[in-house]
Amino acid sequence: MPAPANVELITSLSRDMAISVVALSSCFMIVGAIAFWRAGAGQAKTFSLLIQRSQALQMATVVLIIVGACTLRILDSISSEAVVSILSGIAGYVLGGRSRADTKADNENSN
Repeated sequence: MPAPANVELITSLSRDMAISVVALSSCFMIVGAIAFWRAGAGQAKTFSLLIQRSQALQMATVVLIIVGACTLRILDSISSEAVVSILSGIAGYVLGGRSRADTKADNENSN
C-alpha cells in the first residue's frame, strides 16, 4: 500500500493532467473546426494529412506510457530498472520512427 503522501500526489497529478488534456483537446477541436469550416472542398484533406504526418496519435500514446510508468514507480509498484527499460524502449521507438520517416521523406523528394 503506497504512503498517503504518494496517493495525494498521484491524485493531484491526475487531476492536473486531466484538466490539461481537456484544455488541449478543446483548443485542438476549435482550431480544427475553424480549419474545416473555412477550407474548401479539397483543402480539408490537407488538414487531415497534417495531423497524420505529425504522428499525433503515436506521440499521445508515448506520453501516456511515460506517465503510466512514472506513476507506477511513484506508487512503488514497479522497480526503477523497469522504468528505465520502458523509457529506453520508448526512446528507441521514437528515434527509430523518426529515422524511418526521414528516409521516406528523402526518397519521396528525390523522385
